Amino acid sequence: MAAITFLHWNIQTFSNNKLNNANGAALINYIARVVHMTGANLISLLELKNNAVANILAQLIPAINVANGVPAAANQWQWIWMNSTKNNEAYVVLWEAGNNFVYRTPAAGGIIPIMGLSNQTLVGGVPGGVLRFNSGLTQNGGRRPYYLSFRTTDTNLNFTIVSYHTMFGFWSPVGVRSIGRLAQSRAISDAGATINMDASLTCGDFNVDFNNFPLDYQNLTNISSAATNQRTSLVVNTPPAGFPTSPQYRANAYDNIFHYDVNGLPPALGGFVPDLILASTTAPPAGVGTGVLSNEAGNFVVGPIPFGHLIQNIPPNDFEDSWHIVKHVVSDHLPVFVNVNI
Repeated sequence: MAAITFLHWNIQTFSNNKLNNANGAALINYIARVVHMTGANLISLLELKNNAVANILAQLIPAINVANGVPAAANQWQWIWMNSTKNNEAYVVLWEAGNNFVYRTPAAGGIIPIMGLSNQTLVGGVPGGVLRFNSGLTQNGGRRPYYLSFRTTDTNLNFTIVSYHTMFGFWSPVGVRSIGRLAQSRAISDAGATINMDASLTCGDFNVDFNNFPLDYQNLTNISSAATNQRTSLVVNTPPAGFPTSPQYRANAYDNIFHYDVNGLPPALGGFVPDLILASTTAPPAGVGTGVLSNEAGNFVVGPIPFGHLIQNIPPNDFEDSWHIVKHVVSDHLPVFVNVNI
């Protein structure tokens, strides 16, 4: 049985410019510390620019090892990326070897992982038919979901990671409804071979509010359980004095993980949303947060931060300063993680 801690995170517009500016190194260390804090051994990242993926991972993996106290020579992290076909953005999946699961290959001795575009639904229990996934303004094109498949090494169970970043607009609910009908959530057809999936973790930035539009998620919730119903995107504007509590800095529920298991519907709402606003604020008596990430937040510099002139303290002593730093330097989305056994 593989004990998996799966982390999904949309790190907004992570480009070479974002990596190489004056806050790039601090950002890498901040992300690595979040990975350490959650204990993740399997990670899906969204919105990394295609041409920046290799550069980002070249710095992020060593930083994760440092955060975890693992010597560079003992690195176990592997990764692969897939082009989302929209906005030069990639889906990136990282996994730590030695946790009783490996990525699947099409045949014994193969080196190409079973992965690809997810665009088929189930017809009579087998893959067939085409599902709609939207772009920004039209029914077709734009971002599509992709999958990557794994196998547990002790029990030989197959499972997939399905990543999906839908767009805003009329067709967003259509894409969210379609994602719950993917053949690749339950089976993969590769070179004519069908591999039944024992489990699947479908994650993404869905851009349809989970709390306000639950019917759009019916196809997912009927076969899967949601990791969370917490809000995961940050507000655009705040009052002049800020908000008195850190959860008030969240606007909508866009990011989530859905767990499918062939043996039955897993328990719902077993996941977690790290409160980066609370964790990045220094602890009392200087601040009002937990201070878990205040050392990392303290390494950012105001100069390259948009609206940095509004930030009073680094590391932040209040939620307003944390919100500026997290939203404008890290991401406007909070991560989600869940612990599962497959």
